Amino acid sequence: MSPRKRCIQMITLAVWATAAVHAQAQAPAPAGAGSGPAAGLGDEGFSPMNIGKSGYLGIDFGQARYSTGCGFGGYRCKNPDLAGRVHVGGLFNDYVGVELGYVHMGSAERAGGHTSAQGINLSLLGRWPMGASWSAFAKVGGTFGRTEVTADALSGLPTGVAKGWGGSYGAGLTYEVARRSALVLEWERHDFRFQGQGTKEVQMTTLGYRYKF
Repeated sequence: MSPRKRCIQMITLAVWATAAVHAQAQAPAPAGAGSGPAAGLGDEGFSPMNIGKSGYLGIDFGQARYSTGCGFGGYRCKNPDLAGRVHVGGLFNDYVGVELGYVHMGSAERAGGHTSAQGINLSLLGRWPMGASWSAFAKVGGTFGRTEVTADALSGLPTGVAKGWGGSYGAGLTYEVARRSALVLEWERHDFRFQGQGTKEVQMTTLGYRYKF
């Protein structure tokens, strides 16, 4: 089984297990618990205090596409088979939130060596509810990244390690499969610094699982 299929299978099993546990653990709410200004996040307005009541953890797997050079001489130039990220986030209200995550774009084959990028990302998120189960979102932020490039000496491709800040943005769809579980389809772009190549974009498309706490 390929790494990609194995990751999708793991996400599916996690969703099924979480939904089953919470379906058994649900109990009737105490009398009066569903009324008053604290009943819904949307009723409380925009407040940093709300984020603790709508937090989530996520894990995503997919594929990345590098825009870096491949060198000279007809060397193999192939994007990674697997990339991913883990993140934690929360909503200030029904429409605005924040995410902090670690992204790893995998290792791309370039010029007889490998090119890799990873980093810590902080993003502001905008959310649009689309009914009981679906919602769309977009986000913008910054990534502090680390890249490493190795290559054949005859390829002409600069090698070495680079670090620094770059912009990021993305968008996606969320589907709620249970009260605390959701599947997320997402596309995102991060700007990384590469030794001798300047700032280059790396895009990633993922399927992920989100657990709300």
